[in-house]
Amino acid sequence: MTIRRYVLIFLTLFLATGFGKNLERLSRTILSNYELLDIHMDGLTAYITGGLGGLNIVDLNDPLNPLVLGEYQASGCDWGRIYAWATYGNYAFGTGRDCGIHVINVSNLNNPQHIQTYHAGGDIRYEHPTVQGSSLFVARHQDGIEILSLDDPTNITPVTVIPTFNAWASLAEDSILFVADGTAGLNIINIGNATQPTRRASLTTTGSARDLDKSGDFLFIAVGAAGVDMIDVGDPYNPIFIDNYNTTGFASRVAVNESLVAVSDWDDVEVLSYSATGLELMAYKNTGGRVMAIAMHDDIIYSAEWIKFQTFRINENLTVDIDFPARKLEFPRIANGSQGIVNLIVENTGAEYLTIDDIQIQSSTFTIPIPTDPIAPGDSIALPVTYIPNGSTWNSNAIFYSNATDEPAASTLLIGNYPYGPMPRDPAPSFDLAVVNGTGNLSWDDLLGNPAVIAFFTGW
Repeated sequence: MTIRRYVLIFLTLFLATGFGKNLERLSRTILSNYELLDIHMDGLTAYITGGLGGLNIVDLNDPLNPLVLGEYQASGCDWGRIYAWATYGNYAFGTGRDCGIHVINVSNLNNPQHIQTYHAGGDIRYEHPTVQGSSLFVARHQDGIEILSLDDPTNITPVTVIPTFNAWASLAEDSILFVADGTAGLNIINIGNATQPTRRASLTTTGSARDLDKSGDFLFIAVGAAGVDMIDVGDPYNPIFIDNYNTTGFASRVAVNESLVAVSDWDDVEVLSYSATGLELMAYKNTGGRVMAIAMHDDIIYSAEWIKFQTFRINENLTVDIDFPARKLEFPRIANGSQGIVNLIVENTGAEYLTIDDIQIQSSTFTIPIPTDPIAPGDSIALPVTYIPNGSTWNSNAIFYSNATDEPAASTLLIGNYPYGPMPRDPAPSFDLAVVNGTGNLSWDDLLGNPAVIAFFTGW
């Protein structure tokens, strides 16, 4: 066999199996109600939660051009935070933890009107809602799943509460309610009689169950830092664990169709394919934003990323694609007049060679050499980024112009001497903190000479 023939056969096999692991970006939209936290799809109308404002109602008939139809500004509690929405006929129900449940009339999508705010009282925090028939199911963490009647949507009324350990979300199907119950895993409730629901089965999940979606006999659960679990619920009272795929970040939401599972994973969007035997990575995109929530309609994937709303699809013909494992590069603090060098990794996740034609940086305090050689499919390069601080400019976008099909101008953020807070390798300031699970205080002096990690958590 000649070398030429061998190469041709190799390339044919390579392209047939496909290397490209990225998504084609179709659109990128900045919505006026930002802090995007969730997406609820009602057909091709999306109810996109804006944590600082309430709601963006968006027409997605053209995924290349999402069209904002209307907005709702929540009120009645700090910042008007609403975390998730569900719809029923001409009404939408937004849950806002201690803000309760906002009921709005959306018969005119251009001008939604507030009808009622419901709260059962006390310190109850309302999380994700779901609707089946004329019932609204709302997760309330340790305060259970509350079932409310929608017989009169303008005046929702309580029916009963299902006890839970730490319910984040639920999914109703016929007489079954699947509950993502935090570290208690999956709980399965019979809701044939809504006034007397009964727990019928449970299953320990790989991580903390945060969200769930279902296709056919398979249930998919976002389990935080452990990724995604796949469960066979063909017999809902005998759930069987099939597989876990440990994503690279923190899986907070899942959305499924007949063959794919889309995952909001904080640092990227990951798309898994599934079969009866398990899960495998199909595609991904490091978007550069905080990927908070995900939705899917047919083959289009919708991503809520705090500030940005983006649409994607898997494109098997996507030949060249550029990606960065991290779209933010931080330097340790450097004295004025000195220089620091940190490597920026650039990947080609397409099926053909990636050529970088130019790199434009807004500030001369940062420099990056333009690679002279193309990047092979599946390969990556480390570009040395030089930073020479001048006492003023401390950050800049670096825009890479290339032959990438869907992102010919891709950017990453360069951060130097951040003037408003600590940076990598800065010395720890003195502190004196109360010990949460005990008594007394913990101070800076107590940790001198010892390795220590102080973690601050928040939950969305």
